[in-house]
Amino acid sequence: MTRLVKLLALAGCAAVVIAAVPAGAATPASAALSKTKKSISWNGTATPLMSPVPDPVFDCQLISDPNCDHFALKVNLGEGAKIQVVLKGEDPSTGGTSVYNDFDAYVYAPDHSIVAQASTEKGNETMTFIHRAKWRNQAYDVAVRSWLVMPGATYKGSAKAITLGK
Repeated sequence: MTRLVKLLALAGCAAVVIAAVPAGAATPASAALSKTKKSISWNGTATPLMSPVPDPVFDCQLISDPNCDHFALKVNLGEGAKIQVVLKGEDPSTGGTSVYNDFDAYVYAPDHSIVAQASTEKGNETMTFIHRAKWRNQAYDVAVRSWLVMPGATYKGSAKAITLGK
């Protein structure tokens, strides 16, 4: 019985430590696309917990998920605007793009429904989604997961309006 109690206590401590690891933070943390600002960019870092195992339940849906970096993307455009989001993994040892850093990406609407995702083995991801006017002035969550990355890896994110909508 004592072994079981110790094992449960150890498991509980491990869960607290894992939950205490902060989620990544993109820089800047947010930006908005509009008729006058049709493209934006941000930088992000690999999250502390690399996750080369699929998470079929959450896939970065929780802002507090320590496996994901988050960027708040507002789209102040009309109904049907086509938005493109691009992520490029960076190799800190060479200062350039590296196919060895595999980041996966998801875009969630303000109601937490997924509107785009990309998870290729290349690590450089491109996604497009159609903006809905009901989400104007509300943030889409661009969530980036460190799937299989080198320590210290970073990524560059960008978003642009391909069409402005109605």
